[in-house]
Amino acid sequence: MKKTLKMAGIIVLAAVIGFGMAGCDDKLPEHTHTWGEWQGDFAPTCLDEGEGTRYCTSSGCDGSETAENIPALGHNYAWHVTTASGCDYEGEETQKCTRDAGHIGTTRPVAANPSLHIWELTGGGVAPTCTTTGSGTEECSTCGEDRTSGTIPALGHNYVWVATTPATYIAPGQQREECNRDSCTVTRNTSPLAQKIITTTAGWTDACSQLNGKTGSYTLTIDGEIDVAGTNPTTPSFGYTSEGSLTVIIVGNGKLTLTSQGVILSISNSQTVVINSAGLTLEGLAANNAPVVYINGSLELKNGIITGNYNGSTGGGGVNVNNGELIMSGGTISNNTAYASSGYSGGGGVLVGNGSFSMSGGIISGNTTSAYGANAGGGGVYVNNSYCTFTMTGGTISGNTANTGTNNLNGGGGVYVGNGATFTMSGSSKIHGNKASGSGGINAAQTPRGGGVHVWGDNSSGYSGGTFIMKGGTISGNQVINYSGGGNGGGVGVTYGGEFFIENGIIYGDDEGEMSNTDYYQWPNSTALFSAVGSEYGKFGLMGWEKAGSLSTTNDTIKIVNGVKQ
Repeated sequence: MKKTLKMAGIIVLAAVIGFGMAGCDDKLPEHTHTWGEWQGDFAPTCLDEGEGTRYCTSSGCDGSETAENIPALGHNYAWHVTTASGCDYEGEETQKCTRDAGHIGTTRPVAANPSLHIWELTGGGVAPTCTTTGSGTEECSTCGEDRTSGTIPALGHNYVWVATTPATYIAPGQQREECNRDSCTVTRNTSPLAQKIITTTAGWTDACSQLNGKTGSYTLTIDGEIDVAGTNPTTPSFGYTSEGSLTVIIVGNGKLTLTSQGVILSISNSQTVVINSAGLTLEGLAANNAPVVYINGSLELKNGIITGNYNGSTGGGGVNVNNGELIMSGGTISNNTAYASSGYSGGGGVLVGNGSFSMSGGIISGNTTSAYGANAGGGGVYVNNSYCTFTMTGGTISGNTANTGTNNLNGGGGVYVGNGATFTMSGSSKIHGNKASGSGGINAAQTPRGGGVHVWGDNSSGYSGGTFIMKGGTISGNQVINYSGGGNGGGVGVTYGGEFFIENGIIYGDDEGEMSNTDYYQWPNSTALFSAVGSEYGKFGLMGWEKAGSLSTTNDTIKIVNGVKQ
């Protein structure tokens, strides 16, 4: 029994070893290369031997081989039609080498193709139509051959697409399939024609004309860089809307660029323009006498950029709200300038002269208002009329400058509010890194005020002051600079009849690092707030209005939470 078990074990062990050895000898099948053409300066040709390298074309294989004395490849002929056949005559085709088209082989005839006959009814008989058979004698209009048929088959409809309503720049069109055979009026499928995209100056001009007198909502799509001749601000871009209202939504990727003085957009009352594409830019002119956009209706800036304009006539480098509203929830108004040599210059970015501005998002940055022998205020935003309001619930006003005015109108690097206008700030709003500057070169007595916000009024001259109501947000990193002396209110400057109320928010002082508001060569102790006429021009408490205390000129950070000074 033991011997039997021993022998069985030996047999099993031998089987296992044999199986293992068989597995070691097994090999995966070798890859067969699929070679491409020989490459190199001396690769073989049809007639000559050569040398070179060729590579495997199989996916994932980087195999290659290099050889010398490679035999000539020989010709690789393919047939090419040299003379097409007709309905009653033969054509011809010739062999050409695919490696060298100059190598010609043999030629051969190509049989005539009777299907090319174009049959037309001649003499008597009945011509076939799209749906009915005909009869009689037919003649080929190409070769003159005759044929007689008892029955000529119906032709069937021959449909082509025909525009029934052409597409324009402001609306899609409509097309349908129509049979184009004589006397046939059968139609079938309809489909829309895509609205035309504006890619040229002529296209922009046509789109504006097509909107003249329209009501309803339309979308204009811009693609590419388009030059636009400036127009007078008082001439509406889309004409007048006498009844109802017109909404124009501008989208796309590209740029509308001014090529002459004037505006790109003038929006009439009863009209709303919506700019809503991140890739869309309205670019002004380096020497202009108008803003980029002039508003008597409504502009909604949701996305896009308004930039690069120099308005040398009063105010509004980027946008002038003359008698309407600007609603900004996104986008950017940047690098615009408002300049004046007399009178006033206001709103490097936005001037609100008689209307309203609501900002819930977006950025106003890098804009400048400046003057020579005139008043300059509101590098970012200028609001200066008893009918005007600026409501800011979000977004950022940063890096703007109010520069070189002649008296206390000068100021408000970020925002200027005066003459009965109201500025309300809340939510996540930020006014940061703006500057009110006076060089002293024109008037050494000039006093720039409010690096962030200037609230102005002049009771002595009978002007009502502006009102700034702060319900939230932060004012930080702003500056007042005047190297000749004077200048105050790095964060907020309140002068004469201006009023400042704060319920919530932070105005940083001079010891907050990068967040510090500052003033240089100026009134002492006014980096956070300057109040020109005593404490009554700065108040904190709960809106309603329940006054909890007064604010006066200070370098210290002002933080108010729910009407309580922290």
